[in-house]
Amino acid sequence: MTEKIAENIYRLQIPLEGNPLRSLNSFLIKGNPSLLIDTGFRTDACRNAITAQLVELGVNLDDTDIFLTHLHSDHTGLAVDLHREGRKIFVSEEDGTRMIAYGKDSTWAKTDDFFRKNGFPQDILEKLRTKNPARANAPQPFEELDFIEDGQVFEYGGYKLQAIMTPGHTPGHMCLYIPELELLFMGDHILYDITPNITSWSGFEDSLGRYLESLERIKKLPVNTALPGHRELDGNMCSRADEIKAHHMRRLDEAENAVKGAPGCTAYYVASQMSWDIHAKGWDDFPISQRWFAVGEAIAHLDHLVVQGRIKSENQNDVIRYYSFLN
Repeated sequence: MTEKIAENIYRLQIPLEGNPLRSLNSFLIKGNPSLLIDTGFRTDACRNAITAQLVELGVNLDDTDIFLTHLHSDHTGLAVDLHREGRKIFVSEEDGTRMIAYGKDSTWAKTDDFFRKNGFPQDILEKLRTKNPARANAPQPFEELDFIEDGQVFEYGGYKLQAIMTPGHTPGHMCLYIPELELLFMGDHILYDITPNITSWSGFEDSLGRYLESLERIKKLPVNTALPGHRELDGNMCSRADEIKAHHMRRLDEAENAVKGAPGCTAYYVASQMSWDIHAKGWDDFPISQRWFAVGEAIAHLDHLVVQGRIKSENQNDVIRYYSFLN
């Protein structure tokens, strides 16, 4: 069912079956042409839901462009199917080039090697080759993407919209801002009732530090309506940004304490010592796919601790180990 947000602006709710995120908030700016913001997974459930809601709104895909806030497949998966010849798919160059790369086996081989260096057991990595949702739902390859830049302005539905780069959740995450309405489409930059995953990315240094900087940047905008990519729409953007920052400060302390208690430990070990909002008796009971996400997030926090000068990392026999300066 669609929900009207403002004149010519609608929320489309797309179910993400079997995913803890539950659903995606896709948004449509109706006009001539229209603009669809994010799409859902490339599954029948998502396809049927978004198609029915576009029909409900009387939208013709032949006259619709697509804006992708970031590369994750719950936001990009259906773009390849919804795109029509002559129309545009907007995405940042940083995320767009990674979307293309994730269609290659060589990229995932490098990712596996990176996680191995960070202590992930080889036998579990072997299992993840078929069970990793990030890989199974990797963005589909695109022949044409329209790369956009920070500050670029678009016109749809009688509004001017400005793209705002907010790296962190992904290296090229972008929000979309309508100054006239003081309305911000946030993608996964800020979510009101869950915390966006911040992980480590190849070629993108200190993802957590960049994310915290992006939180401060977005707080400076005059915003009356801030629309997240998942869950509920009601919340205060600035206070939520402060809550998320405080959350990461606590997790940084957890990671640092784990390193102090076990000099020479790996990120895999540190992740096992951090607290996670998941129904499991302990680390060994974590679903292996969730362990993969947890280790990625642990690495992001360890990287930031290194940048802050609170710990140090060493590559020992092709394994990355962490030490406190007090050890």
